[in-house]
Amino acid sequence: MSAWKPAYITLDTRDDRTQIWRLLHRMPPASRYAYLVRCCEAVKDGLGNGLFPLPSMRVMVRDAERCDRGDDRLTNSVYADLLQLAANRELDLLAVALELERVADGRAPDQPASALRVTRRLASV
Repeated sequence: MSAWKPAYITLDTRDDRTQIWRLLHRMPPASRYAYLVRCCEAVKDGLGNGLFPLPSMRVMVRDAERCDRGDDRLTNSVYADLLQLAANRELDLLAVALELERVADGRAPDQPASALRVTRRLASV
């Protein structure tokens, strides 16, 4: 018997989650915010309805550019939002992790944002 396995379970080790956080933290604050917007765009429904970061997050970006504590806070917030998108809107964390490796090194994403949306995976039970 096969069952659907949620995307956020595919990266269910502490090392995997820590690596995603570190990749996000290596990016400049404005790039982290832009990447979150990209992920929000990726999980739009068929009607074009999507989620977007709160406008107050722009204040967090400015704070992150000025102090380390604000930088950590922004990273934590973006990371938590990505986990929420994975849990509730089918964002594929594995695709996100692979793309973050490219983006954190300053390279452009090599796939459209829609590639970050999960395709249902079957896991053997």
